[in-house]
Amino acid sequence: MIEIFKSFIFILFAWVIFYWIIPYGMYLTLKHKNMEKESIMRHDVY
Repeated sequence: MIEIFKSFIFILFAWVIFYWIIPYGMYLTLKHKNMEKESIMRHDVY
């Protein structure tokens, strides 16, 4: 019974990582790229 509970917790933890941390990381990388683009555009303006 305890083994099933452990495996359930492991699956839940993996699901949380997959559906929360990966999209958050993708969001941060996209935000960083957008910031780089904006800085390049500002340099072109000045």
